[in-house]
Parts: sequence; C-alpha cells; structure tokens
Amino acid sequence: MKQWKKMLLSLLLCLALTGCQTGPSAEDVAEALCKLYVHADTKVSSVLKDWDTANVKDTIENQLSEQLRSNLQAVGVQTVDSKALAAVTESIMEAREKIPIDVEVIETAGEKVSLQITVGSLDISGIDRAAAEEAMSELSGLSELSEADLERFVEAYTEALQSGFDEADPSENQNTFTVDFVEKNGLWLPEDLNGFVELLGQYIRR
Repeated sequence: MKQWKKMLLSLLLCLALTGCQTGPSAEDVAEALCKLYVHADTKVSSVLKDWDTANVKDTIENQLSEQLRSNLQAVGVQTVDSKALAAVTESIMEAREKIPIDVEVIETAGEKVSLQITVGSLDISGIDRAAAEEAMSELSGLSELSEADLERFVEAYTEALQSGFDEADPSENQNTFTVDFVEKNGLWLPEDLNGFVELLGQYIRR
C-alpha cells in the first residue's frame, strides 16, 4: 500500500513538473506575434493568453484608417467618408492575411533563443500610386477644383485603392531577419518587442 502511494505521488510530481514546462515555445510565440501584427489574427490569444489581441487588431485598423485620412487631408481633402475608409481598411487587412510567415529556430543558448523570421510583403506604394493616377484622370483638364471635383477624386481614389488591395498578392521577394527571444514572466518575448513590431511593419510593405 505504501509502495502504491509512493508511485502515485511520484507520478503526480512528474505531471506537475511536466505541466510547468508545457507553455508555448519561443517559436510558437514568435509565430503568434507575427500573425497578430501582420494578419491581425486574434485567434493567437490561445498562445498569447494575457494579451488583448482584439485591442491590437482594432489599433492596427484604426492606424491604417487614420493614415489614409491624413494622406487625403495633406492634398487638400478635408471631408472623407468614414465608410469608404473602413472599406479600404478592410481590403488592406484582407490583403495582409495573404502575407506568408515562416519562423525557424537558429540557436538556443541558455535563456535566449535566436529565431529567423521570414515574411512576405505587399506593394502598398505601387497600389496607392496606381489608385491616385486613376483618380487623377477624373480631374484631367481642370485648372481649378471645386468641392464636387474633390469629392469625385476621393470617391475614385478610394474605389481604386480598395480594388487594388482586393486583387493584390504578396510579392515573391521575402524579407528575413533575426530576433532574440528571452523568457519574461513565464512567456517568451522578443528582447525588444517594439523594435520587433516595427521591423515587421517595415518588411511587410514595399
């Protein structure tokens, strides 16, 4: 009987120790972070348990929408249809979901794991330029622009931009960089999380 109890206690101890070691790996976390900040995939909350992934997604979408609004205001457009901006933002996010992501462990040294991150990119500047050129054709021959002309330009631009992202495919050229992950409060994270997110943002657009 005592022997049975010892075996049971030993098994429970093994299970407890194993349970402490079954948290997400650095590779899992890196992939989850990439999917969150590139694809705005909130399902990665199963890995990033304490993260408000929905808030991250909202922040990404709001930043894209505000950037579009700011670009239009910079060329003299003061009133922008929020629904049009929301439609373009949705198309951008759907295009970003196509961007391929690959994560590979290249070195493990003590409490640090070095990972190689490979991500595709979208030709955002090319899509934007093509949309602007198409919209400008609406204003050809006009020496002065009325409020109605600007409205027509914005409508043509946002429609062309949305169409461009709907049809966009990631570039075959991919970007690769290395990032070190360390364990913080029981979760593997990049040594410089902000820098990691900024690099992702730079590499997924060209």
